Amino acid sequence: MTRNAKKRIVIASLYLGTDRLENELIKSIESACERAVQNNNDSFEVHVLLDYTRGSRGVNKSSRTMLLPLLEKYRDKVQVYLYHTPDLRGFWKKFLPERMNEIVGLNHMKIYLADNDFIISGANLSDSYFTNRQDRYIQFRSCPEMSNYLCDLVCAVSRFSFHLQCNNTTVYPEGAPHPYDGSEDVQVFKDYAEDTISKLNSFWKESRASTQLNSNDSDVDTWLYPLIQMGSFKIKDDEVVTERLFTKSETCDRILLASGYFNLTSNYVDYVINKSNAVFRILTASPEVS
Repeated sequence: MTRNAKKRIVIASLYLGTDRLENELIKSIESACERAVQNNNDSFEVHVLLDYTRGSRGVNKSSRTMLLPLLEKYRDKVQVYLYHTPDLRGFWKKFLPERMNEIVGLNHMKIYLADNDFIISGANLSDSYFTNRQDRYIQFRSCPEMSNYLCDLVCAVSRFSFHLQCNNTTVYPEGAPHPYDGSEDVQVFKDYAEDTISKLNSFWKESRASTQLNSNDSDVDTWLYPLIQMGSFKIKDDEVVTERLFTKSETCDRILLASGYFNLTSNYVDYVINKSNAVFRILTASPEVS
Protein backbone atom coordinates (compact mmCIF):
# COMPACT_ATOMS: atom_id res chain seq x y z
CA MET A 1 0.00 0.00 0.00
CA THR A 2 2.66 2.53 1.01
CA ARG A 3 5.05 1.73 -1.82
CA ASN A 4 2.35 2.27 -4.44
CA ALA A 5 0.75 5.36 -2.89
CA LYS A 6 0.26 8.26 -5.28
CA LYS A 7 -1.79 10.72 -3.22
CA ARG A 8 -1.04 10.30 0.48
CA ILE A 9 0.20 8.04 3.24
CA VAL A 10 -1.33 8.42 6.69
CA ILE A 11 -0.10 6.40 9.67
CA ALA A 12 -1.24 6.53 13.30
CA SER A 13 0.25 4.11 15.78
CA LEU A 14 1.49 3.93 19.35
CA TYR A 15 5.04 3.63 18.04
CA LEU A 16 7.24 2.44 15.19
CA GLY A 17 9.71 -0.33 15.91
CA THR A 18 13.40 -0.30 14.99
CA ASP A 19 14.02 -3.72 13.41
CA ARG A 20 14.32 -5.02 9.85
CA LEU A 21 10.64 -5.07 8.90
CA GLU A 22 10.11 -1.55 10.18
CA ASN A 23 13.08 -0.42 8.08
CA GLU A 24 11.46 -1.99 5.04
CA LEU A 25 8.29 -0.02 5.76
CA ILE A 26 10.32 3.20 5.92
CA LYS A 27 11.94 2.32 2.59
CA SER A 28 8.52 1.78 1.00
CA ILE A 29 7.40 5.23 2.16
CA GLU A 30 10.65 6.66 0.80
CA SER A 31 9.96 5.00 -2.58
CA ALA A 32 6.55 6.64 -2.75
CA CYS A 33 8.04 10.03 -1.85
CA GLU A 34 10.79 9.68 -4.44
CA ARG A 35 8.29 8.80 -7.16
CA ALA A 36 6.22 11.83 -6.22
CA VAL A 37 9.30 14.04 -6.58
CA GLN A 38 10.18 12.54 -9.96
CA ASN A 39 6.61 13.06 -11.19
CA ASN A 40 6.42 16.61 -9.79
CA ASN A 41 3.50 15.47 -7.64
CA ASP A 42 3.45 18.43 -5.26
CA SER A 43 0.17 17.35 -3.63
CA PHE A 44 1.60 14.06 -2.31
CA GLU A 45 1.75 14.06 1.51
CA VAL A 46 2.80 11.80 4.36
CA HIS A 47 1.39 12.18 7.89
CA VAL A 48 2.69 10.03 10.76
CA LEU A 49 1.18 10.28 14.25
CA LEU A 50 2.88 8.49 17.16
CA ASP A 51 2.78 8.74 20.92
CA TYR A 52 5.38 11.12 22.32
CA THR A 53 6.57 9.04 25.27
CA ARG A 54 6.54 5.63 23.56
CA GLY A 55 7.89 7.03 20.31
CA SER A 56 10.79 8.67 22.15
CA ARG A 57 11.78 5.58 24.12
CA GLY A 58 15.38 4.56 23.44
CA VAL A 59 18.73 6.30 23.88
CA ASN A 60 20.30 5.83 20.47
CA LYS A 61 17.45 4.36 18.43
CA SER A 62 13.75 5.13 18.64
CA SER A 63 10.66 5.69 16.53
CA ARG A 64 11.80 9.28 16.14
CA THR A 65 15.26 8.45 14.84
CA MET A 66 13.77 5.94 12.41
CA LEU A 67 11.77 8.71 10.76
CA LEU A 68 14.44 11.42 10.70
CA PRO A 69 15.88 10.48 7.26
CA LEU A 70 12.41 10.84 5.71
CA LEU A 71 11.95 14.23 7.35
CA GLU A 72 15.34 15.45 6.21
CA LYS A 73 15.07 14.27 2.62
CA TYR A 74 11.39 15.06 2.02
CA ARG A 75 10.70 17.83 4.52
CA ASP A 76 8.12 19.44 2.22
CA LYS A 77 6.10 16.21 2.01
CA VAL A 78 6.54 14.38 5.33
CA GLN A 79 5.07 15.46 8.67
CA VAL A 80 5.59 13.54 11.92
CA TYR A 81 3.43 14.33 14.97
CA LEU A 82 3.99 13.22 18.55
CA TYR A 83 0.94 13.33 20.81
CA HIS A 84 1.73 14.00 24.48
CA THR A 85 -0.92 13.25 27.07
CA PRO A 86 -1.82 16.29 29.22
CA ASP A 87 -2.00 14.07 32.29
CA LEU A 88 1.77 13.51 32.35
CA ARG A 89 2.98 16.79 33.81
CA GLY A 90 4.61 18.30 36.86
CA PHE A 91 5.96 15.78 39.39
CA TRP A 92 4.99 12.75 37.30
CA LYS A 93 6.70 13.99 34.14
CA LYS A 94 9.84 14.89 36.06
CA PHE A 95 10.32 11.66 37.98
CA LEU A 96 8.55 8.81 36.16
CA PRO A 97 11.12 6.84 34.11
CA GLU A 98 10.64 5.44 30.60
CA ARG A 99 8.00 2.73 30.32
CA MET A 100 6.47 3.78 33.64
CA ASN A 101 5.46 7.18 32.24
CA GLU A 102 3.45 5.45 29.50
CA ILE A 103 0.83 4.22 31.98
CA VAL A 104 -0.42 7.79 32.46
CA GLY A 105 -1.87 8.14 28.96
CA LEU A 106 -1.15 7.33 25.33
CA ASN A 107 -2.16 7.85 21.73
CA HIS A 108 -3.43 4.39 20.84
CA MET A 109 -4.99 4.89 17.40
CA LYS A 110 -3.98 2.39 14.72
CA ILE A 111 -4.60 3.74 11.21
CA TYR A 112 -2.59 2.60 8.21
CA LEU A 113 -3.74 4.41 5.09
CA ALA A 114 -2.51 4.88 1.54
CA ASP A 115 -4.54 6.89 -0.97
CA ASN A 116 -8.12 5.60 -0.51
CA ASP A 117 -7.21 2.22 0.99
CA PHE A 118 -6.65 1.67 4.69
CA ILE A 119 -6.11 -0.97 7.35
CA ILE A 120 -7.72 -0.82 10.77
CA SER A 121 -5.75 -2.90 13.25
CA GLY A 122 -5.02 -3.46 16.90
CA ALA A 123 -1.33 -3.95 16.12
CA ASN A 124 1.50 -1.47 16.40
CA LEU A 125 4.16 -1.10 13.73
CA SER A 126 6.62 -3.44 15.36
CA ASP A 127 8.49 -6.59 14.35
CA SER A 128 6.88 -8.65 17.12
CA TYR A 129 3.40 -7.79 15.86
CA PHE A 130 4.41 -8.61 12.29
CA THR A 131 5.86 -12.03 13.13
CA ASN A 132 4.54 -13.85 16.19
CA ARG A 133 1.22 -12.31 17.19
CA GLN A 134 -2.34 -12.80 16.06
CA ASP A 135 -4.23 -9.57 15.69
CA ARG A 136 -6.98 -7.99 13.65
CA TYR A 137 -6.09 -6.51 10.28
CA ILE A 138 -9.10 -5.36 8.27
CA GLN A 139 -8.34 -3.78 4.92
CA PHE A 140 -10.79 -1.46 3.20
CA ARG A 141 -10.22 -0.65 -0.45
CA SER A 142 -11.49 2.27 -2.50
CA CYS A 143 -13.15 4.10 0.41
CA PRO A 144 -12.43 7.77 -0.36
CA GLU A 145 -14.91 9.22 2.13
CA MET A 146 -13.66 7.25 5.10
CA SER A 147 -10.04 7.73 4.03
CA ASN A 148 -10.58 11.48 3.93
CA TYR A 149 -12.10 11.39 7.41
CA LEU A 150 -9.22 9.36 8.86
CA CYS A 151 -6.70 11.72 7.28
CA ASP A 152 -8.59 14.70 8.72
CA LEU A 153 -8.65 13.00 12.14
CA VAL A 154 -4.86 12.57 12.22
CA CYS A 155 -4.36 16.15 11.07
CA ALA A 156 -6.80 17.35 13.75
CA VAL A 157 -4.79 15.59 16.48
CA SER A 158 -1.65 17.21 15.03
CA ARG A 159 -3.05 20.59 16.05
CA PHE A 160 -2.38 19.68 19.70
CA SER A 161 0.68 17.47 19.18
CA PHE A 162 4.41 18.15 18.87
CA HIS A 163 5.86 18.31 15.35
CA LEU A 164 9.13 16.41 14.91
CA GLN A 165 11.96 18.27 13.17
CA CYS A 166 14.73 16.72 11.07
CA ASN A 167 17.30 17.41 13.84
CA ASN A 168 15.21 15.34 16.31
CA THR A 169 13.86 18.37 18.15
CA THR A 170 10.17 19.17 18.36
CA VAL A 171 8.05 22.25 17.75
CA TYR A 172 4.64 22.78 19.31
CA PRO A 173 1.86 24.50 17.29
CA GLU A 174 1.71 28.20 17.99
CA GLY A 175 -1.48 29.31 19.72
CA ALA A 176 -2.45 25.83 20.99
CA PRO A 177 -2.50 25.18 24.76
CA HIS A 178 0.59 23.27 25.85
CA PRO A 179 0.00 19.77 27.26
CA TYR A 180 2.36 20.01 30.24
CA ASP A 181 4.34 23.26 30.55
CA GLY A 182 2.39 24.27 33.67
CA SER A 183 1.52 27.81 32.66
CA GLU A 184 -2.06 26.78 31.95
CA ASP A 185 -4.50 24.53 33.74
CA VAL A 186 -4.71 21.05 32.25
CA GLN A 187 -8.39 21.57 31.51
CA VAL A 188 -7.53 24.33 29.02
CA PHE A 189 -5.66 21.80 26.88
CA LYS A 190 -8.40 19.19 27.23
CA ASP A 191 -11.11 21.67 26.26
CA TYR A 192 -9.09 22.72 23.21
CA ALA A 193 -8.59 19.10 22.13
CA GLU A 194 -12.25 18.25 22.70
CA ASP A 195 -13.37 21.27 20.69
CA THR A 196 -10.99 20.39 17.84
CA ILE A 197 -12.21 16.81 17.50
CA SER A 198 -15.86 17.69 18.08
CA LYS A 199 -15.78 20.27 15.30
CA LEU A 200 -14.23 17.72 12.96
CA ASN A 201 -16.93 15.15 13.75
CA SER A 202 -19.71 17.74 13.40
CA PHE A 203 -18.39 18.74 9.99
CA TRP A 204 -18.34 15.14 8.82
CA LYS A 205 -21.78 14.37 10.24
CA GLU A 206 -23.23 17.33 8.37
CA SER A 207 -21.38 16.31 5.23
CA ARG A 208 -22.67 12.74 5.49
CA ALA A 209 -26.24 13.93 6.12
CA SER A 210 -26.07 16.07 2.98
CA THR A 211 -24.73 13.12 0.97
CA GLN A 212 -27.54 10.86 2.17
CA LEU A 213 -30.17 13.33 1.01
CA ASN A 214 -28.77 13.17 -2.51
CA SER A 215 -28.05 9.47 -2.83
CA ASN A 216 -29.85 6.16 -2.95
CA ASP A 217 -28.55 3.73 -0.34
CA SER A 218 -31.06 0.98 -1.08
CA ASP A 219 -28.35 -1.26 -2.53
CA VAL A 220 -25.95 -0.81 0.38
CA ASP A 221 -25.60 -3.85 2.64
CA THR A 222 -22.76 -2.65 4.89
CA TRP A 223 -22.22 0.50 6.93
CA LEU A 224 -18.89 1.54 8.41
CA TYR A 225 -18.89 3.87 11.40
CA PRO A 226 -15.69 5.35 12.88
CA LEU A 227 -15.84 5.36 16.68
CA ILE A 228 -13.48 7.68 18.53
CA GLN A 229 -12.60 7.09 22.18
CA MET A 230 -10.76 9.97 23.82
CA GLY A 231 -11.96 9.76 27.39
CA SER A 232 -9.73 12.59 28.62
CA PHE A 233 -11.56 14.89 26.21
CA LYS A 234 -15.07 13.60 27.02
CA ILE A 235 -15.32 11.89 23.62
CA LYS A 236 -16.60 8.36 24.25
CA ASP A 237 -18.17 7.12 21.01
CA ASP A 238 -16.73 3.62 21.35
CA GLU A 239 -17.90 3.26 24.94
CA VAL A 240 -21.43 4.47 24.17
CA VAL A 241 -21.88 2.22 21.12
CA THR A 242 -20.47 -0.83 22.90
CA GLU A 243 -22.92 -0.28 25.75
CA ARG A 244 -25.79 -0.09 23.29
CA LEU A 245 -24.68 -3.24 21.49
CA PHE A 246 -24.69 -5.08 24.80
CA THR A 247 -27.95 -3.74 26.21
CA LYS A 248 -30.13 -3.52 23.08
CA SER A 249 -29.43 -7.00 21.73
CA GLU A 250 -32.23 -9.54 21.28
CA THR A 251 -32.27 -13.20 22.29
CA CYS A 252 -31.50 -14.24 18.72
CA ASP A 253 -28.32 -12.12 18.58
CA ARG A 254 -24.80 -13.46 18.90
CA ILE A 255 -22.03 -11.17 20.10
CA LEU A 256 -18.42 -12.20 19.52
CA LEU A 257 -15.72 -10.67 21.73
CA ALA A 258 -12.01 -11.12 21.07
CA SER A 259 -9.14 -9.57 23.02
CA GLY A 260 -5.54 -10.40 23.83
CA TYR A 261 -6.22 -9.39 27.44
CA PHE A 262 -9.83 -9.83 28.49
CA ASN A 263 -10.37 -7.33 31.28
CA LEU A 264 -13.88 -5.91 30.90
CA THR A 265 -14.77 -2.86 32.94
CA SER A 266 -17.25 -3.43 35.76
CA ASN A 267 -19.92 -1.64 33.69
CA TYR A 268 -19.36 -3.97 30.73
CA VAL A 269 -19.50 -7.02 33.00
CA ASP A 270 -22.83 -5.80 34.36
CA TYR A 271 -24.18 -5.27 30.82
CA VAL A 272 -23.10 -8.72 29.66
CA ILE A 273 -24.38 -10.64 32.69
CA ASN A 274 -27.46 -8.70 33.71
CA LYS A 275 -28.63 -6.43 30.89
CA SER A 276 -28.04 -8.25 27.62
CA ASN A 277 -30.22 -10.91 26.01
CA ALA A 278 -27.55 -11.94 23.51
CA VAL A 279 -25.41 -15.06 23.57
CA PHE A 280 -21.72 -14.17 23.96
CA ARG A 281 -18.72 -15.99 22.54
CA ILE A 282 -15.35 -14.93 23.88
CA LEU A 283 -11.89 -15.49 22.42
CA THR A 284 -8.90 -14.48 24.54
CA ALA A 285 -5.34 -15.52 25.26
CA SER A 286 -4.57 -18.67 27.21
CA PRO A 287 -3.39 -18.16 30.81
CA GLU A 288 -0.11 -19.86 29.84
CA VAL A 289 0.95 -16.85 27.75
CA SER A 290 0.73 -14.34 30.60
